[in-house]
Amino acid sequence: MLNNFYNYKIIEISDEKLVANITLNKDHKVYKGHFTEMPVTPGVCQIQMLKEILSIELNKKLNLISAKDIKFLNMINPTETNELYLEIKLSILENNDIKVNGLMSAEGKKFLKIRAVFAEC
Repeated sequence: MLNNFYNYKIIEISDEKLVANITLNKDHKVYKGHFTEMPVTPGVCQIQMLKEILSIELNKKLNLISAKDIKFLNMINPTETNELYLEIKLSILENNDIKVNGLMSAEGKKFLKIRAVFAEC
């Protein structure tokens, strides 16, 4: 999805935190089917963006293995909001899995909150 559906720029990165700005491609074909009159960024795409950014920045191919909470708090209409802020707090577990608390937002409006665990595949 990177470079076609969205692009991102890292703002901050450390062992415990990753912060990025995401720019959505409002003309992507996903929005023609989801939905033409009122485009909405699918939840699965939001999670995929988080996973891809995390994988790239950690230089590890990751899979989502568990999710304690996934909350889609508001719809993302890319014609109204195509610049997103992603903040991921992370910690490495004893088995090297990565525990994540993530928030996707824009201008004070929250879109996605997630508490999950990713594993290297």
